[in-house]
Amino acid sequence: MSAPDLPIAVAFFPNYAAATKTEEYLTLSDLAECIRHTSASGKDALPWLKLARLGDTRTSKGSLRHDANMQATSGIEGDYDAKRVTLCTHERPPYEGRPLAESP
Repeated sequence: MSAPDLPIAVAFFPNYAAATKTEEYLTLSDLAECIRHTSASGKDALPWLKLARLGDTRTSKGSLRHDANMQATSGIEGDYDAKRVTLCTHERPPYEGRPLAESP
């Protein structure tokens, strides 16, 4: 089984506050499809995700999305807002010119 076919833990939050969560095991291909088909009126209205399994311990503000609540990590995610480069284009391509991320 190749990496895009292996299921990983993904936690979804409806917003930044992360007062509620749902967790699923998705393949990278299924996660990419989910992301492609998720839309909202603006970035602030989009759901958040964490590539991890999380517990039920909340911060003092009621958030479930914090380091002490992570039980297992299944990947890393990033957010970039400067809008000067994409994941696939930059001045000095890493990894001998291969993009940082590819869609299946």
